[in-house]
Amino acid sequence: MVHTSIGVVAFPANSPSFKNPLESKHQICFDFRNQRGCYLCTHKKSGKQYIGSSINLSSRLSEYYRAGYLKLQSTRGSAISRAIIKHGLNEFSLAILVLRDSLEQKTNYSSNNLPDFVVLDQSYLDNYTLAYNVNRVASSGYEPSKSSVNKGAYNPSYGLKAEQAFVWDRTHTEELKSRWYMARGKYTLFMYSAKTFKFIESFPSAVRLSVYFNVSVSFGVKLVKLIQTSDYPAVIYKDYIISLTPLDIHFLSSNLNLFSVFNPKINQRSGRSIIIYGFNPSTKELRT
Repeated sequence: MVHTSIGVVAFPANSPSFKNPLESKHQICFDFRNQRGCYLCTHKKSGKQYIGSSINLSSRLSEYYRAGYLKLQSTRGSAISRAIIKHGLNEFSLAILVLRDSLEQKTNYSSNNLPDFVVLDQSYLDNYTLAYNVNRVASSGYEPSKSSVNKGAYNPSYGLKAEQAFVWDRTHTEELKSRWYMARGKYTLFMYSAKTFKFIESFPSAVRLSVYFNVSVSFGVKLVKLIQTSDYPAVIYKDYIISLTPLDIHFLSSNLNLFSVFNPKINQRSGRSIIIYGFNPSTKELRT
């Protein structure tokens, strides 16, 4: 298929847009939760663009605020991630095209029945040449159907190789990992500064929160149980406020006395070594 350039991509005039994404981080990470659609990043000076899509726009866009995610994606060939690292997120403007709330999880999709936000994403890729879209095929971590339609040549990943494959270099993408975490847990954790009350980051599971603090998994699990089994809307840990629901600055600043202080015994994460004994009957040699 020939991709033709028809000027620059522009979403409908009533679409939400942000000239300085860093200053609008809280709004971007919360206002579009559970809403599907497309997003458009435009480098202000060069006009170079990138288009993407997601079943949960806030969840997807929050990844661009994570340095670790950008670094990983840049090593995997993501032109937009490399550009954001080089220029800074505020050198890009962001436009969002919402297609209503996310579809029900029970909806089944296949290579012949793609979600509407993926179809819309692909239509832009087919008609415009966007400099940062190295991959010209729109994709998504949508829920695959469990029916026979996904078997053999009908499987969305059938025949895909190299960077086109869902798992490239035997490494799953951070976006895919994030979706797995969300599927395993029924909650999202939100972290704020206990000094400025500004939103810092959200985590799709207790495990991801534990990884952030580089402590054992039990840390995040205990914290979640404390909130769920008490009357506290949030807990204070060191210089952070952590909750299971999004909270605004006014609520945080005026309700600190309602928060529990969380000071668990922390165990740093570490690898586990297991001694394995082997015996060679031929040489009667014992190794550990």
